[in-house]
Amino acid sequence: MKKPIILSSIFLLMISSVFISCNDDIKDMPQNTIIGKWQYSHLIEYSADAKYEETVEAINKDLKNRWERVEAGAFTYDFTSDKKYLYNNEFKGMYTFTGSGLVITNKENDKYVDEGSLQFSIVDEQLIVLHNLASEYRDENNQYANIELLKSLGVTISLDITQPIYGAWVKLSFTKVK
Repeated sequence: MKKPIILSSIFLLMISSVFISCNDDIKDMPQNTIIGKWQYSHLIEYSADAKYEETVEAINKDLKNRWERVEAGAFTYDFTSDKKYLYNNEFKGMYTFTGSGLVITNKENDKYVDEGSLQFSIVDEQLIVLHNLASEYRDENNQYANIELLKSLGVTISLDITQPIYGAWVKLSFTKVK
């Protein structure tokens, strides 16, 4: 039972080092390196972090099952020189560079509804994206777990108390479309 907690802790250390390394990479990386169309290649790794072990195990299983089934080329990201972000050729918002990554701001009904960040690096001509999907497991009104969703994932304990979801990360590889 301690093994998932240890693995989760190790992954969090890796995540922290990715964030820190992204800081340096972004400063040195020409911003035009990201420009172009990138197609999904494969899942590199995944990890969840929450207060309760059973919740972590359920989210990890869900992340693995969802992302291992996605076929290469199933979706694309496109970053234009005028800072537009497209998902599967559909405009989804604008992107900006920050000290720690690329921030995507989605615009819906003339109202900004979601600001999420993608941590990225380019390694051997692949775009490596670290994306936190924790919001998918949270109640839409707060930072705590969506209890109905947890039940659907097989969680049976601690459903009567608030469960913070700290993270649900996937690390994905993309190849540039030539």
